[in-house]
Amino acid sequence: MEPSPRGARSLQAQAARYGARAERVSEGADWVLSKGDNAIVLTEKSRFVLVNGIQVYLDSPLQARKGGRSVLSKSDESLLLPTVFDGGASVASPVETIVIDPGHGGLEDGAKNEPLGLLEKEMNLDVAKRLQAHLESLGFETVLTRYDDRLVPLKERPAIANSAKADLFVSVHFNGSLEPEANGLETYMLTPEDQSSTAGSEPGDDLSFLPGNRFDRENFTFAFAVQREMVERLGLADRGVRKARFAVLKTLDCPGILVEGGFLSNDEEALLVSTAGYRERLALALAESIASYARGEPVFP
Repeated sequence: MEPSPRGARSLQAQAARYGARAERVSEGADWVLSKGDNAIVLTEKSRFVLVNGIQVYLDSPLQARKGGRSVLSKSDESLLLPTVFDGGASVASPVETIVIDPGHGGLEDGAKNEPLGLLEKEMNLDVAKRLQAHLESLGFETVLTRYDDRLVPLKERPAIANSAKADLFVSVHFNGSLEPEANGLETYMLTPEDQSSTAGSEPGDDLSFLPGNRFDRENFTFAFAVQREMVERLGLADRGVRKARFAVLKTLDCPGILVEGGFLSNDEEALLVSTAGYRERLALALAESIASYARGEPVFP
């Protein structure tokens, strides 16, 4: 874990830097950082926190120090606290073009539910086209990285966004797991420089700075806005804002996220995904959260 920032000898001191207060709320390990209507609930030795009731994963666990002190890592302090307690991070310029990336395609089916005959690639494309229609009706220009059942190499997907001078990028997916009970919604942002992804660190150069890391705060704000809207509108389990070095996010010249709209490996969720009604609700949730963020509406008021 990174050392705590110079002069930040406690979680209270870190919070105070951003005009927030930190209180221990249990004899165990729970803390609440709060300012106005925004609150972060943390647990010592855990990477899991709640931000305004939505799950978010830290770069490093909250650490307990001698004398009962707790400290956030430098990277978590610099990303999480100013974003939540200083109004979030909006895109630097007016949003005109949004690139929508339907995951997989062609020979890559993605996740499957064979009893229901569901292929992720088809569900991704259906939601992407619905999302495109909603965003265009709201006045945005859109580009899809694929318009039909073809394989677009991973590195070409962010290249399409960069060539189109995209202002935002969203990759649409559905999940799969070897554990059939796994369920819920996830939104991914690019892992910050030198930090571990939610599922663990990757070896080699991937831990270094990537072009998409220029937008860490924007990526987090964008991902949070989308995850919150999906959870509230769809009513599925909140699996949180997560971090990964997905190829489609690494080289973007704009803020970007990847969403997982449910588990095709979970029969109950797959049955939902199989319905046009659910896919329409998901597309609407994405469209409204993307549009709200693009217009600069406050994510952390």
